[in-house]
Amino acid sequence: MMALLETDWFIWGIGLILGFQILVVMLGELLYRADRRRLPIAPILRAARNVVLPLLVAQVFVVRVLEVPVETIPARIVATALWISLLYTGLLLVNVLVFEQAPEGTWRHRAPSLFQDLVRMLLVTVGAAIVLAVVWEQDLGGLIAALGVGSIVLGLALVGNLLVVPLTFCIVLCGWFSMLVPFFSVVFNYSALFFINVLLASVRWLDRLPASSWQVNSPPLTAVLLWYGSLIFLFTGAVRLRRRRYCVLVAGCAVILCLFR
Repeated sequence: MMALLETDWFIWGIGLILGFQILVVMLGELLYRADRRRLPIAPILRAARNVVLPLLVAQVFVVRVLEVPVETIPARIVATALWISLLYTGLLLVNVLVFEQAPEGTWRHRAPSLFQDLVRMLLVTVGAAIVLAVVWEQDLGGLIAALGVGSIVLGLALVGNLLVVPLTFCIVLCGWFSMLVPFFSVVFNYSALFFINVLLASVRWLDRLPASSWQVNSPPLTAVLLWYGSLIFLFTGAVRLRRRRYCVLVAGCAVILCLFR
């Protein structure tokens, strides 16, 4: 009997039975008060009680009580469902805190529904990347490339732009003056060549610095077409809510193609 009481699965099982009942009662009481006062936090509490809490219990039951390894498919499916429920609750929380409770006259109150959909799409993309990286241990290089980023400059983006943009402008300006003033075209051509050499040397110097860039694999063409096609349709023709949801679904398919190619 004492050996049974000292086992981890028995302790976790008792904790689940007691903790689940206590949390259900607490969330139910908070939800009842929020519904009576018509607080905007009521949908968040309802999602936490009806979706997040049961999936959290299922995750603990599978991993701790049944002692299923986290690398197996059943454990990963339960963990994915839990992360999706957390993402859904987070979207509700962001919608309440950022948009619904925004004071009148502020940019959050005047934000169009299209901007809100873009914020939700960004959060869904980040959440899906976290789930696939943490739960399914997938490489996110294809996802980053699908978003149109071939090389991510970490702390040197501002320095690189301050060097590249003025030098490029000087190169274009010298070429324009070489055509406008043909008598001094040789001078302007050599000046353009000088700025080109300085630009190339600056790029090579920035590339040699540690953590200055990140090389990723190219995404599949289908994923690129789906991603940018959904964005174009979202900006041009997705007026109704159902169409905007289709855009988010297509963008999610593009992300999945990049991660599982």
